[in-house]
Amino acid sequence: MGYLKNRESGWTSRAACKGEPVEIFYKKKYLKIAQRICSGCVVKKECGLAGRKEKFGVWGGIPRGWLREEK
Repeated sequence: MGYLKNRESGWTSRAACKGEPVEIFYKKKYLKIAQRICSGCVVKKECGLAGRKEKFGVWGGIPRGWLREEK
């Protein structure tokens, strides 16, 4: 399982998801958890803008495209 890297610069260094398992933001079964993490994030707007062209995942609390089903 991958983790979101501890970033030291830009808006990502202040993201609420920093250090969380990356699969939370790409699997449908974790959607509510991802949205809860994003709900109080101080950079939710920046994240949503960064993910606006992404095909997959949760960006700024908004699911993009499809999320993987657990097999």
